[in-house]
Amino acid sequence: MMENGNVTVISPTRSSMQIMTRPAIATPATDDQELEEGNTTSFLRTAETFLRLLPIGLCVSALVLMLKNSQQNDYGSVSYTDLGAFRYLVHANGICAGYSLLSAVLVAVPRPTARRVWTLFFLDQVLYFK
Repeated sequence: MMENGNVTVISPTRSSMQIMTRPAIATPATDDQELEEGNTTSFLRTAETFLRLLPIGLCVSALVLMLKNSQQNDYGSVSYTDLGAFRYLVHANGICAGYSLLSAVLVAVPRPTARRVWTLFFLDQVLYFK
């Protein structure tokens, strides 16, 4: 029970977790706080987009290196098509580059929904643990 001027306000009982996470009285956000949160969100979105675009260059360069590379000696020549593991590597690099581009586009679009965030998380896990 709290007294606020001449009016007595009865506050509901709160658990210890609610006390730790939320203030008792909600304070309205100022324009500076909203602007600061907007700048932080914009910076994080830009950083995440950049980090999702970075693997595209690495994957494409590894893919081109595998496609162009071949070895020749007295016994013959070997290229990526001769070995199944190398073909797998070329396909995996192409898939990773495509997924990085798709996820960068999805992250760059403002206002992510919970469904989009969970979808990206799930796809990140699938591609990481493939």
